[in-house]
Amino acid sequence: MNQEQTTTRPTLFKRLGAALVMTSFKMKKLIVLCALSLFATNSAFAESDETEEGIIEEVVVTATYRETDLMDTPVSISAVTDEMVRDTGAHDMEGLFTLIPSLSMSTGGGAEGKHRYTVRGVTAQSGYVGSSPTMGTVGIYIDDVPVTSNLGPDSQMNGVLFDIERVEVLKGPQGTLFGEGSQGGTIRYLYKQPDPGGFDAAVNLSAASMEDSDDNSSRIDGMINLPLGDSAAIRLAAWRSETAGFIDNQTPVEPDYNTAESEGVRASVRLEGETYTATLTYRTSEQRTKGGNSTSAPYTVRTARIPELPPSSFDETGIINLDIKKEFSWGTLQSLTSSLSRDGGAINESSAFGPALSDFFYFGAIDAVGHEQCERADILGAAFGLPGLCGFWPGLLAGAGIPSDGRNIIAQSSRGGFDSELLVQEFRLVSNADGRLRWTAGFVYKDNEDSRRLTPVVGYYPGREAAKPLFDPILTENPTLNHDDFLEETAVFGEISYDLSDTLEITAGIRWADLEQTFQRAPEGNTHDTPVSPKLVFAWQPRDELLVYGGYTTGFRPGNVNNGIAFNLNSGFVADPEFSRQFLFFNGDEVDNFELGVKTTFWEGRVSLQAAAFFLDWKDMLVHDSNPRVIPQGIYNANSGGAEIRGAEFEVKAYLTDSLQIRLTGDVNDAEITGGGEFQTSPVGNDLTYSPNHSYSLSINYELGLQNGWRLDFYIDRAWVAKQFQDPRNTVVIPSYERSNGRVTLTSADEKWRVALFGANLDDKQTLRGLNETGTLYWFDPRQLGIEVGYRL
Repeated sequence: MNQEQTTTRPTLFKRLGAALVMTSFKMKKLIVLCALSLFATNSAFAESDETEEGIIEEVVVTATYRETDLMDTPVSISAVTDEMVRDTGAHDMEGLFTLIPSLSMSTGGGAEGKHRYTVRGVTAQSGYVGSSPTMGTVGIYIDDVPVTSNLGPDSQMNGVLFDIERVEVLKGPQGTLFGEGSQGGTIRYLYKQPDPGGFDAAVNLSAASMEDSDDNSSRIDGMINLPLGDSAAIRLAAWRSETAGFIDNQTPVEPDYNTAESEGVRASVRLEGETYTATLTYRTSEQRTKGGNSTSAPYTVRTARIPELPPSSFDETGIINLDIKKEFSWGTLQSLTSSLSRDGGAINESSAFGPALSDFFYFGAIDAVGHEQCERADILGAAFGLPGLCGFWPGLLAGAGIPSDGRNIIAQSSRGGFDSELLVQEFRLVSNADGRLRWTAGFVYKDNEDSRRLTPVVGYYPGREAAKPLFDPILTENPTLNHDDFLEETAVFGEISYDLSDTLEITAGIRWADLEQTFQRAPEGNTHDTPVSPKLVFAWQPRDELLVYGGYTTGFRPGNVNNGIAFNLNSGFVADPEFSRQFLFFNGDEVDNFELGVKTTFWEGRVSLQAAAFFLDWKDMLVHDSNPRVIPQGIYNANSGGAEIRGAEFEVKAYLTDSLQIRLTGDVNDAEITGGGEFQTSPVGNDLTYSPNHSYSLSINYELGLQNGWRLDFYIDRAWVAKQFQDPRNTVVIPSYERSNGRVTLTSADEKWRVALFGANLDDKQTLRGLNETGTLYWFDPRQLGIEVGYRL
């Protein structure tokens, strides 16, 4: 499906935002106009001494494990501050990722734990099939706890933004400091800590109506900070949300059936001494959904329902983190002890196409010509090199005496579940920042267990029950649908920075890890890897307002096992077992990054610019292979010839006047597959999946002071995201899209009260966020209009 699925209703919001809707050519003109505006207002800035000038805020980050100013840190970082969260009203990164250059997200269901991240074009090209999962390619950390899932690239967590200190989005490989999985970059959610300095409390309430829905969405967030004497405090934050559905199921009739709920609590207690701090944090969250999130037409679906299995899902996470810091005369010793427990499950039902496809594949489709699902099945068959299915395919169970007309299986659902257990102990030694020589050293021990289960449930047409004893064992007794992964890791890392002169710094670092994985479903062996992740970076700062940096960084990801091959070997389903056995395990892959960047502020601190150009070399990139000698008509993970990514990104913030602020971002990248074998599904020269080759965003914030001391803030943003491919063959196109959000906030003179009117997806376009080879569609939410009331002591 290559045509953009867009239906636009004429609305007031559309007319108000029409000036922001433009093509890529118009976007270039907009950038030029912004630059001219900055130039034109330069003289006004210099003469404006009577009023307080708008100054770009200084943002402190800890991406190097010591506190540094964002604009003085030689790493490409986008920082989401609490001010940006307030302006946008976003509840999680799903609400503002289009404003972050080089970051893209897709979702597998709207829940917190079902996301895929892409940074600088790097995202997993395989691993989304349950029989051969891989780790994600973007590292996710919540308060220094690594939560990157090994259960597949579509199973990554997304932290909430309420009571956030900041989110640091590090672009480019970060393997030296952050370990495996940080191949494209690292996202760090850092929350506000308990403060013994005084009592604090806040609450936010919001409600919103959604187009194409008869229900409303709502959310409540609350925080309280309680001092416990002069040196200790406890901080509690909690949230709960209910999201309305907008997808109508037609069989059975269920309007707005894709609803979701989310709730969680974060509790921290902090003890501060003269030379130490100790912080214990407990975080728990749960997401629940009802209905499905995919359709076969805009906002509508026809499902094949097994009555006792209505679709639903849940995802529960618990995190405990003990952070102890001890200050010495030479620097800081930090101990981080953390555990993660995650448990989830889902009942999924397929559309009418799902059971028909299974019927065709196993029982044949020679007599199915004229079947209503033939056209979609033939499209899928072509993706695997078959001339068609209907009228051609005899079925894997040919000769069993079951009719090959596609009328055996009427419904197919599944009960799925997963759980993860993680224990991490990390020690860091960080020297003081005031010397010419600075260093960081660390040790990490990690014990990680991931498990996934899937049990299909099948319904049969009346009179075709003879298919049941043949088909049920294939699914219910198929160990390829289950996966157990035990990872034990020991790693050491270090960095040394040295000032060659007053303006030139060089940093060298390295990480060595010992990774050993064992798999319950593959007793023949395990994987053992000792990846090395070096970095070499220079930073030249000729004056305080200008930093030029560049160098070489790396990231890595461990291998895993192909459960489908293990099953075929144990069952004797392959003609050449010795040949297939060499593909049972697959190695990890690595990304090398070469980068040149600049950070600068000018016009007396009113304008900041971050920009970088990069080249990434993805070595041994994991892809899906389909050699019939290994798995007949199946796929598995294999290492390919890799990919190359060339690109650039920028981020500009500016106060055009003391009341008018703009933020302009953009990125371009050319992500191309450079090598692959005869049977690999990723042809040479194709684009990487889920990697738009450009995106831009513009946000405008205008402050209007009122006579009574109150303030009105007008905020609007618009994002432009290019098309991207869902499949490595580049036959399934996710169309380009544009999105606008707006917000008007009234704030009291004492900053305690806030009342905001907001809108998301103001154009109310039916915009695709994903689709697959069979025409299954995934959508962004329709337009939402709502009100939010906040109070803070």
